[in-house]
Amino acid sequence: MAGAYTIVTFYHHTSLEGMKLIAQSGYIKKSTDVTTDAKCGPGVYLTNLSASCPVPVVLSNNYGSAGTHMMDRAEATVALDLPNNMVTTCLLGERVVYTVPEDILLKDINHRFYVRCEDGTPKRVYL
Repeated sequence: MAGAYTIVTFYHHTSLEGMKLIAQSGYIKKSTDVTTDAKCGPGVYLTNLSASCPVPVVLSNNYGSAGTHMMDRAEATVALDLPNNMVTTCLLGERVVYTVPEDILLKDINHRFYVRCEDGTPKRVYL
């Protein structure tokens, strides 16, 4: 069937401050700095690794490194239910990330916020 799609849950890992800014602004801003950050081009970067995935695994997939200086980049997670035809797969060696070319407006999609507890387990929060 032409135009058919399915809804898939993707995850945007971020810092606690980043999650607060996303909640306040109502959108996830796309990355545009292709020199230092957006290796697959401008867009919002996502993964299929959920909030319960260990932080080093998330960081290795998303950034190619799991250094302790980066731990805050996975303190919080936004789960996003998106149509699969809205998302592009980007392979970076063994790493798999997904991109959406424009800012993601939260009012337009089902989404959930999670923070990591001290033991690493996710806890849903309502912002």
